[in-house]
Amino acid sequence: MCVNYAKAGNRIEMLDEIPRKASSDVLFNGVFGELKKLSSHNNIVKEAKNAIYKKNAKVVLFEFTEETEAIYLEINKLQVRFGIKAYYYFTNIGRIFKNF
Repeated sequence: MCVNYAKAGNRIEMLDEIPRKASSDVLFNGVFGELKKLSSHNNIVKEAKNAIYKKNAKVVLFEFTEETEAIYLEINKLQVRFGIKAYYYFTNIGRIFKNF
């Protein structure tokens, strides 16, 4: 995932994982970010809220295995209802999208 975001022109640095401490996965363009790979829309909001409120991330970086309308609806919900910033892409599409 990090390679794909870096190829799109983003600065990304992996952070050390600290046992028993909630911390973000990466520094993404200078802000704390959390990486999430999902195959459907079912857990998008749950995973994003966990990243922001429990892992102290400022942005969530998603990779989805399949593109569906339901994913777009859930991604939109992140910004509109919860104010969560997210970048995302689909495995079969090389372009990175953002919801803000």
